[in-house]
Amino acid sequence: TTDPPGGKIQLTPDLVTTPASQVVIASSELSISAPARQVINGQTYGFVGWSQGGPRSQEVTVSTDMTVTARYALDNTSVTVTPSTIVMPDTFVGQTTTTNVTVTTSGPASSVPGYIESAIISGAGLALGAVPDAVPVNNSATIPVTFSPTVSGSINGQATLVINGKNYTVPITANANLAPIATLQVPSDAGEIGRIITGVPRRFDVRLAAVGEPYQRPIRITGASSTDSRVSIVEVPTLINVGETGVVTISVSEDEMGEFNSELVVLVGLERVTIALHAGVSEATDSPALFDPTSGRWQVTDVYGSTRHFYYGNPGDLPLLGDWDCDGFDTPGMFRPSNGFVYITNRAQTGVADREFFYGQGGDIPIVGDWNNNGCDTLAIYRSGEVFVRNSLGTGVADYSYFFGDNGDRPFAGDFDGDGVTSVGLYRETTGFVYFRDLLTSGKAEQSFFYGIPSDKIIAGDYDGDRKETVGIFRPLESRFYLSNVNAQRAADLMIDIDGASGWIPTVGLLPI
Repeated sequence: TTDPPGGKIQLTPDLVTTPASQVVIASSELSISAPARQVINGQTYGFVGWSQGGPRSQEVTVSTDMTVTARYALDNTSVTVTPSTIVMPDTFVGQTTTTNVTVTTSGPASSVPGYIESAIISGAGLALGAVPDAVPVNNSATIPVTFSPTVSGSINGQATLVINGKNYTVPITANANLAPIATLQVPSDAGEIGRIITGVPRRFDVRLAAVGEPYQRPIRITGASSTDSRVSIVEVPTLINVGETGVVTISVSEDEMGEFNSELVVLVGLERVTIALHAGVSEATDSPALFDPTSGRWQVTDVYGSTRHFYYGNPGDLPLLGDWDCDGFDTPGMFRPSNGFVYITNRAQTGVADREFFYGQGGDIPIVGDWNNNGCDTLAIYRSGEVFVRNSLGTGVADYSYFFGDNGDRPFAGDFDGDGVTSVGLYRETTGFVYFRDLLTSGKAEQSFFYGIPSDKIIAGDYDGDRKETVGIFRPLESRFYLSNVNAQRAADLMIDIDGASGWIPTVGLLPI
């Protein structure tokens, strides 16, 4: 029913004149809806509420016979919409500004609310926020009006509200301006490269930031250059948005040890921004590498301190690092003790071998070195106190052999005197003693000293760039490298901790970038 009687209600699916009834299944739900305004007996009424409460449109559960009544009152409500005209604040493209339209109702307490039956807005970039269904009598409600321009210029629009069957129109004017460009921020350490290795180009990212308000326009980079031949431009961003970082990638190189100083010029529009570049220049140094014999996984560190992982080899292989292609950098190789095969690659990454050959036999211990000072590494094998040296990579017999050490000694290789020729050292794991001989001939050790403990694993490398290779050990129980810059009994000069690598096999070399 309606109060007063004779009104209409929506009784799904029909609009019916009351009183009306409908038969439904017990405990089912019925959709009902009352018009916001309607003419009853020649007079205009507005919806006040349902006898059971709830919104104008709702679902009611019919558990037993029931009567619901839509209550109406005469529309004596006065509605005011302010302001009569809206002038939006000047707004940048990409920015959003907001003002409000206020709807105020007044009248007798029994009068109907101000039902907002529709609300539309016109004008590019203009939008209405949340619009209430109704404003109770003698109350006010605000409706946000937002302006979010995408282009510059003047905008004319209007907001039109239909409240209790009447139209209320509010003209709107707005003006959009191009936003200012963000500010380029160059960190104080943007050009601090750190370390350059002589003769090894280093890529470096010069990081630039765009700061400002979110609506500000991005910074446009029109180019980058350097008058220094040691600096080359690799990649330049075109735009840097507010809150983001742009990267100018450069490559720098230096052949002389000492200090590297230069400049990079970045063009921001027509403005030249000069960034000082600085680095220390030193000789390349070897870095430890590790091989997981259970999975074939390597962990290596290049000359610039970047650590990476890759897979090469099979479980059970013995890891090698050598300069197989004579380019000055060491890359992996594998010796398969089960059959004496060697698998070498010229890349420090996951992949297949570039070359494979047979050298030695099962049970041999492989060692890597430049045995003839020709700038290329090849293999030797250690078998029961005898060293078999071969000066080329490939299947074949040794070029010569000699005796050094005892059966059970652990061989390692290095250029211990800096003459360019690799020689063989021995680590006696039962005692922790190291034995050196600089000649590739049979004979007694020329130097010996105690280093480490019996369970340590021996390596040798150039850790300080003096072109002489010195001992180091990997201590599995501690997952730690102990590296020395002098071949003598003394405390380690450098300690490196490696997480979770207690069962890995160590090796050492000069890894490429």
